[in-house]
Amino acid sequence: MVSVRGLIQPSVPGPVFPHPLFQAPGPAVTAADHPESGGSGIDNIFTNAKWLFKANGMYSLPWGEVNLAGNLQYRQGYPYPRVIQITNRGNGLGNINVLLQPMGEERHPNVTVLDFRIDRPFTIGNVRLIPSLDFFNLTNENTVLARRRTMYTFNHATGMGSSPSNAERISGIIAPRIIRFGVRLNW
Repeated sequence: MVSVRGLIQPSVPGPVFPHPLFQAPGPAVTAADHPESGGSGIDNIFTNAKWLFKANGMYSLPWGEVNLAGNLQYRQGYPYPRVIQITNRGNGLGNINVLLQPMGEERHPNVTVLDFRIDRPFTIGNVRLIPSLDFFNLTNENTVLARRRTMYTFNHATGMGSSPSNAERISGIIAPRIIRFGVRLNW
């Protein structure tokens, strides 16, 4: 059994996001306005790929009931929106981030992930054991998913600014190769 799926959305002139704050370079936006992923434990992930390709398949070898399976995912890198942060604006206005270019104009590298599985069922009485070996990120890619994006911090109250020491520091990559051994029981 082989399955291939894909999603391709043609590029359309204009902003990647319909929100008016993303329509031109340099708008002031707050953290609440960014379409940022939440709950992953990694910050600065903006989940917006214009295209994605997935292919998966399984083949049963003719001898010994050994099954081989693979899964390939290839997608466009997510946006990398660099900002200048303006702090201490006074009158309780809070901090703002100013985009240096339109959202989605600069992106992280494209992501390729290849997974592989091998299993073989055994029957012992009424119990069916299926030991398996899974390889996640088989090629051990280390594609960058997130970077620190504040390029400059400007203190409005003092008129002073500085470049953070962690600017453009990598804050997330794809998980390394993982090998998992498992056993399923069916009765």
